[in-house]
Amino acid sequence: MRLTMGLTKYDLWLGIIERLINELGFTMQPGKYSVEVVLKSSKAVKLARDWLAMPDLKELIELGASLGSGKLRRIIELASKDAKEKGSSSIIIPGTNISMSIHIDSNYYVELRACRKDKSEALRLVEELRRAGYNPTIYVEKGSHVISITHANIRESPLKPIIRKKLSEWLEGEKNERRRERIAKAMRNLKCFDNA
Repeated sequence: MRLTMGLTKYDLWLGIIERLINELGFTMQPGKYSVEVVLKSSKAVKLARDWLAMPDLKELIELGASLGSGKLRRIIELASKDAKEKGSSSIIIPGTNISMSIHIDSNYYVELRACRKDKSEALRLVEELRRAGYNPTIYVEKGSHVISITHANIRESPLKPIIRKKLSEWLEGEKNERRRERIAKAMRNLKCFDNA
């Protein structure tokens, strides 16, 4: 799902855009002359299904689609898609609408990352994570602002069981022996095999 507008219209739509980002998980991608507000894959499918689950809204969407609206017809098509969660390496951080990728570094330490080109958007994510009780850091890499929750902060947080479950799924589904070893070492470093 993508909404593109010129910078002049962006100011008029700012209140709605903030709600899309804060309440529905859209992300903003500013360009030189325009702004894109994007909702990807499974979140877009879920949103389309939620709309069609509301009888009045479903009736309006279906009526518009039958009268030739291509955009409304695509909402109906989107709701019927079988979409997986964005990226098999991503998790939604509890208490937020932020999706972060699980990264295993060369020392087999686990890090959660979210990247944003726009510094103000990156700082907004840092604040949202802090309000939810996490301890993120931020750094610049290859021109992007990387919001990170480090291995040490994961190991002592409620994120650990969520990441342990995701790593276990990876380990179970991985056929490549070197990658299996990498995942297992990361799990040991995160103390996923401890009974405590």
